[in-house]
Amino acid sequence: MTVRAIALGCSVIACAPRAQPRPAVAEATFVQYERVGVKLLLVAVAVMAAGVVIGFYVSNLTTLAGSPTYSVPVHNVDGHKVVNLELQTVAAVGPKLSPNPDWVSYLIKDQSGQWKRETVWDLPAHATVHVTIYNFDGASGLRNPYLARPQGMVGNRIMVDGKPTDAIDPNDASHTFAVPALGLILAIPGVGDMLVPKSVGGVASPSSPVAQAA
Repeated sequence: MTVRAIALGCSVIACAPRAQPRPAVAEATFVQYERVGVKLLLVAVAVMAAGVVIGFYVSNLTTLAGSPTYSVPVHNVDGHKVVNLELQTVAAVGPKLSPNPDWVSYLIKDQSGQWKRETVWDLPAHATVHVTIYNFDGASGLRNPYLARPQGMVGNRIMVDGKPTDAIDPNDASHTFAVPALGLILAIPGVGDMLVPKSVGGVASPSSPVAQAA
């Protein structure tokens, strides 16, 4: 009888730990959280790396890819700085001006009247800048109709083909000319089936480096 009691007692003691799996569950939960944390860290690193790559790519398309800074001539009118900037947009820039001939691009008119693909512009601060943009690209419309109303210019009015207006039809927009840091937004109407270029103009405040667009 004594032997049986001892054997029974040992059996109960040996089985007791098997009825408590809680430490294993806690350990599994910790490992799961650790894996999620590692995945989030890898996603964050990948996003940061993608941002750096995109930044270098955009920089290469401008300054590093043969687009030097164009210093726009500054005129003095009654002691105030005034700049006239003439641009045009084209649906396909062509092989003579870019290694990517099918890309949409901006061209600038220099002092000699020649059109050049220079998309980095040096404009003076605290000046009135008249920008005229001739658009040769078709309409594609705006996802946000709010952008169809010009902002950041004197009176927030523009000239479209010589006619003053304070907004365009969002469905007629081809491009937007925007400088977010200056609060400047301008939607450019697209050309029709007859391929007649659109001309738009406006004047920004003297505290803004850009003043007119077309």
